[in-house]
Amino acid sequence: MAEAAAAGRAVRSAAGVLGLPPAALAPALTDPMLRLLVGEGCAALLRRQWRDDGTAEAVVVHRRGLGAGSPAVLATAAGWGCDVVREGDDVRHDVAGGLVVLAAAGGVALTPDGEPLQLLPDTARLVRFVAAGTAETARELLRALA
Repeated sequence: MAEAAAAGRAVRSAAGVLGLPPAALAPALTDPMLRLLVGEGCAALLRRQWRDDGTAEAVVVHRRGLGAGSPAVLATAAGWGCDVVREGDDVRHDVAGGLVVLAAAGGVALTPDGEPLQLLPDTARLVRFVAAGTAETARELLRALA
């Protein structure tokens, strides 16, 4: 499990994983707009920023072994209050409505049709869904609600 870097040793470890100089990653220890996540053989540098429309987003700037959908990245985005997590220009996960907490816990969310819930950053409509720890449990809930 990856965790936020809190000391120079973690910065040096992440630098080795990412192939970047430690000085390029060290600001993440003190800058509230940056977060450096480090784990066994993996690391990611995240930046919090805002879109033109005021939507908060977490951008995975550099990574190895941790993508936008990893629990540590999603939990960081949720802690920042971000609505979107992305890698570069590729939007991977909308974390609005607490979906990030469900994903970080390893749960699933299904629509009433039994399909995986997918939220898009620009979705402005209400979406009905059930959430559970496994897809089978979610389907059982759907059957019970039908």
